[in-house]
Amino acid sequence: MDKSSDLEILELGREERNISMAQMMIQERESVEKIERYTGYALEKLKEISNGIGIPLMK
Repeated sequence: MDKSSDLEILELGREERNISMAQMMIQERESVEKIERYTGYALEKLKEISNGIGIPLMK
């Protein structure tokens, strides 16, 4: 593998981890501000994730 492939794989791993973390935090009813802080995702991305799992975001 070349370096760009390695970096792409690492980035995909980070993305999957952050999505997973956001899903868990939404399920645990954490605040949007806390989820944004821990995942780095903006509100729109969190809305997309919460809609995907069928659980509304907490304010």
